[in-house]
Amino acid sequence: MTSSAHHGKTTSGRCRKVAVQGRLRRLLPIATAGALAALVVGGVAAASAPGDGSEGRDFTALDITIRDTGVDVDNSNSFTVGDEDIFTDVLKNRAGTETIGSLTAICTATEIRSEDERPTAHCAGTVTLSRGTLEFAQLVDFAQPTFTLAITGGTGRYDRAHGQITVRFLNETEALYHFDID
Repeated sequence: MTSSAHHGKTTSGRCRKVAVQGRLRRLLPIATAGALAALVVGGVAAASAPGDGSEGRDFTALDITIRDTGVDVDNSNSFTVGDEDIFTDVLKNRAGTETIGSLTAICTATEIRSEDERPTAHCAGTVTLSRGTLEFAQLVDFAQPTFTLAITGGTGRYDRAHGQITVRFLNETEALYHFDID
């Protein structure tokens, strides 16, 4: 795996990702420039609930990517199906003044459009908050500036959680994550 600086994070030299996080996530410029995740992963901005922002079942957070690593699984030195993006993000309240948790995810490219190298990827990850964790997974089209992730479960306060996370990229390293937890 060859790594180089790309959009403020460490990524494989052949990976162009949407933030996400990228994400799953920062593949495109401003909401598409970053990591394959992003799932997704990449950014949350404000909690509508009191306290750490994770107390409510419906809140928004600011996600900031702090580490992003691309894996060239076939050693082709090009971005191909099967390549992965692994990232870790910090989650802050909407004002960006208080850390409320973290997000760790992996996105695996399932399709690459050769004209723009913007992938479709399967992303899965964990959001860690003070009162428990949330798991998410989804097939993400990183050509889109906004996408939705399925909440597949959780622990602690979020035991048996379902719902969705809507991700909207703000720039190459930040995104807003809106949590709608059933």
